[in-house]
Amino acid sequence: MQSLYLWVDLLVILIPLLGSFERRVQFYRRWKPLFAAIFLVLVPFILWDIRFAENGVWHFNERYSGRVTIMGLPLAEWLFFVCIPYACMYIYEWVRYVRGEERAWRRGAGLYWFHALMGTGCLFAAFIFHEKAYTSVVLGLSSILFLLINVWRPAYMVRFWVAYLFTLIPFFIVNGFLTAKPIVLYNDQENLGFRLYSIPVEDLFYTFLLLMPIVIIYERWQRQDQTDD
Repeated sequence: MQSLYLWVDLLVILIPLLGSFERRVQFYRRWKPLFAAIFLVLVPFILWDIRFAENGVWHFNERYSGRVTIMGLPLAEWLFFVCIPYACMYIYEWVRYVRGEERAWRRGAGLYWFHALMGTGCLFAAFIFHEKAYTSVVLGLSSILFLLINVWRPAYMVRFWVAYLFTLIPFFIVNGFLTAKPIVLYNDQENLGFRLYSIPVEDLFYTFLLLMPIVIIYERWQRQDQTDD
């Protein structure tokens, strides 16, 4: 079934899209900053995707991803970077609704040390496994992002991590299916070879790298829109 990957994308976004008009969250009112953030982040991730696909870090099973490609990537892979972030940001907004707005961190808050430890650990691991492209790049970039977060100290990090934990449920379902079928195939010479079910452990950090910049841009532009109003 060559359109299977495409159907996965559509199923991922279906419930969040229908739920966007629910009266409590009214997610559709946030589409302007949301899609601006998604498409800004899509650009570097697509370029990364193209480079890694060309170098054999991962590839796609044409039997399920289809023969229609854009710049060497299946059409469904392009849609992945829209559908997955949309669904995750829908969860993020529900966390906002339940928890309310966050206050700024206190100095010395536990999150600061969590980010510092994660950043240091990622940097160390990226150096140790520098010969593995996926591992070194994803952990190296994660270490930089953890450091930047501690410099900026945005007030919404608690909300982000709560939402991130909830996104792990559909993450394991969707990514588990994509890698077990297999639709997306990883070259284990370029990663640690440690998998959670069929998912490379690096994907946990890849998801963080994908979502965190979207949240940063989304929150900034959303506040700007509110100020302009």
